[in-house]
Amino acid sequence: MLEFNFSTPFIVALLFGIVALVLHYVMVARLLRAGVTVKLFVLMPREQFAIYRAYRFMGVREKWPIWPLYAFWTAVGGMAAAGIYAGLVLHR
Repeated sequence: MLEFNFSTPFIVALLFGIVALVLHYVMVARLLRAGVTVKLFVLMPREQFAIYRAYRFMGVREKWPIWPLYAFWTAVGGMAAAGIYAGLVLHR
């Protein structure tokens, strides 16, 4: 039988994921306010990368801070690392 517990790395991965989600919608909101048409719910990675590319280019033109984009990718990396650690090391 499969046993599941909320270990600390799992919680850390979950928190990184929440931070990434909030940052994603911060960038989407800025693009929408600037008049750029973007999808709110993105399913395909190609569409997601297009949003971040648009934010990067619009950010330079509109003088938006670029830190949400870098913080997003840092949070995604932290989420992946903590998730892999929780899945492979702790749940053998």
